[in-house]
Amino acid sequence: MIASSFIALASWQAYAAPIQYREIKLSDGRDFVAQVVETRAEGMWIRLPQGERLVPFTALEGMKPSDESAYLAQPTWQVAVVTSPALFTDVTTTLNYIQGLDVWTVGMGWPASDIGIDQQARAAVCGRDLNCLVEALSDEEGRWVIVVEEDGNGARITSAWTGSTSRFERDLESSGQAGLWS
Repeated sequence: MIASSFIALASWQAYAAPIQYREIKLSDGRDFVAQVVETRAEGMWIRLPQGERLVPFTALEGMKPSDESAYLAQPTWQVAVVTSPALFTDVTTTLNYIQGLDVWTVGMGWPASDIGIDQQARAAVCGRDLNCLVEALSDEEGRWVIVVEEDGNGARITSAWTGSTSRFERDLESSGQAGLWS
């Protein structure tokens, strides 16, 4: 009985579809290498080191085949966080739990090799103004900027990729990994 179970499992694995990797460019300027999990009527369900998400076909600007080595060689995402002292621990703990991120908080110190002094100075005067922060922290590499604020219903996340005009808003409690990046 056990032997037939192993044979059945081995047979099933032999017919499993190979993993497909794609270099994807989105219409808002973001690009990355992703594992294609599934194609649906509304778009592609993809996997990134930072989580899974649905990419609507309307958001695709370009796509070409890639491979596992390119997927694994992607740099970690640089994430700049602006939040109140009351939310600091919860927000940074949540973000540090997600793989593939380098997280630091505006005003709490930046790795000298990543953020130049001029960028630090520009960001310091922005407060929690997302558009100002995106402009101040933009560079050729790109990074995520996340502003977390409390409102009457809890914490609200507003985020943007520095090379993009898109803005994303979510409730912190319902975000999950995919919700932060889409």
